[in-house]
Amino acid sequence: MNKIEEARKLLKEYHQEHINVENEEMAEQILNIDFEKMQELYELAINKKCVNNIENIEPVKAINPAKLKEDEKLIKKFYDKTFYKERWINEND
Repeated sequence: MNKIEEARKLLKEYHQEHINVENEEMAEQILNIDFEKMQELYELAINKKCVNNIENIEPVKAINPAKLKEDEKLIKKFYDKTFYKERWINEND
């Protein structure tokens, strides 16, 4: 049995036949999915057992560029370039 057939069999086993396996690269990715773990996480989420203390959940801070003033946009642009440049330098040392 080739990888495409194996992937299709696995998808059928987990009731995911609507996914069309088009090539071996896609089949390889599907074969590397831990469907058992996904099912377990799904069931935990449905039963709401995955969050013990909902009071500790906080929103993620984000910046909406559309709401920034012009000078704030320039500062953010400079910071982003500096951050990524420093990160690139540190990763490539």
